[in-house]
Amino acid sequence: MTGLFSQIQGYFKESYSGRYLAYLLAELFRQNPENFSRVSAGLGLRYSHKKGDHIDPNNWRFPGKKQDRIADIAILDAHGDAKLLVEIKDADAGKKENEAQLDDYLMYIEQYKDVEFLFLSRHIPDENKEGRKLQGSNKRVHRKLFGDLYKPISGRDPFSRMMKEYLEDIEVAYHRPIDEQTLEYVTQRLLGALNRKVAGKSVPEFFAVVFSNLSSLGDWVQAANKGCFKRRFQRHVLVEPWHDVSKLKVLIKSESKRDKKRIQELEKEGSVGEFCKGGGVYFYDSGEWVVGRDRLYLEFGYWSEVDQIHDDPKYRHGLYAMFQWKPWKEDDSVARYSKLNIFPNEVVAQRELRKCFKKAKAEALRRKDCFKRVKQNLRNFIIP
Repeated sequence: MTGLFSQIQGYFKESYSGRYLAYLLAELFRQNPENFSRVSAGLGLRYSHKKGDHIDPNNWRFPGKKQDRIADIAILDAHGDAKLLVEIKDADAGKKENEAQLDDYLMYIEQYKDVEFLFLSRHIPDENKEGRKLQGSNKRVHRKLFGDLYKPISGRDPFSRMMKEYLEDIEVAYHRPIDEQTLEYVTQRLLGALNRKVAGKSVPEFFAVVFSNLSSLGDWVQAANKGCFKRRFQRHVLVEPWHDVSKLKVLIKSESKRDKKRIQELEKEGSVGEFCKGGGVYFYDSGEWVVGRDRLYLEFGYWSEVDQIHDDPKYRHGLYAMFQWKPWKEDDSVARYSKLNIFPNEVVAQRELRKCFKKAKAEALRRKDCFKRVKQNLRNFIIP
């Protein structure tokens, strides 16, 4: 069951989601200024609430501008001077006019040295557009994600709790790194082995984090390709054990009574788990881009592999992206992988997936056995 705030948002167009969050943050400011100050501190801002400060959502206009350029949030002091300006990007991310908006913000804080600027977005901005403009040495420019709001909202009042529920409902609240031991444990268990233990609560938290992250990553890709994927991406788990076939062959060919008895036991049990030498586990989103009679399958997410699972396990993990097309054979696909040292947070996940998408798309477009119509769909696919 979803919370009140997310139910209310459901009545508005997706393009209004940034304005909606602006009003919620403004209400948090009015109801609990101390909690808002904790949130701003948690986001790395210098701003802290002072007597006479007030907030103006979706109304404050840049002075001297011919066009009606309005800040999503402006926090003003008792004299009406801006102290903090906030631009919120969700469904409207990636629009051409966004760069002009950023120019206005950056020019304003360059002119007024005691003003901070926060660029708050559901996903990381396009590194070739908004991201490029936000990079620099100005310490008064801050780039944060919706998920960064969750932890600092620590008030126990009803509104603060509802705000946290709202962030949970829109699935931006669980983007945090996972303990490496838990990732390794889950990989082992899904492959049928068990060489170590972890805290009992770690495993359900692991699945909650992974599937929440996948949902958000799917929204990130679909937002960049509006109307192209008819359904939301589906979340899946795939387990691929690797077996020591040569060892199993030796056992089958053996003439000893002991080995023949072991074969009978294996046939009765219906399991060859003891011959598993490793394997891969994939947590991923999948969806199809349908244009007329043509389909392009897309898959992306997390992978985790282990070798020598029963002896001296060797672990690897990361992110991957794959394109596949008719006739859906193994050769009719391109996948690219990114290896990571630690489980990624949201920013790292999106950056690494961008790299995987770019490499897989470029390789598929080079393939001679990839049909022209498929390549046209690939060219139209926008990497977030």
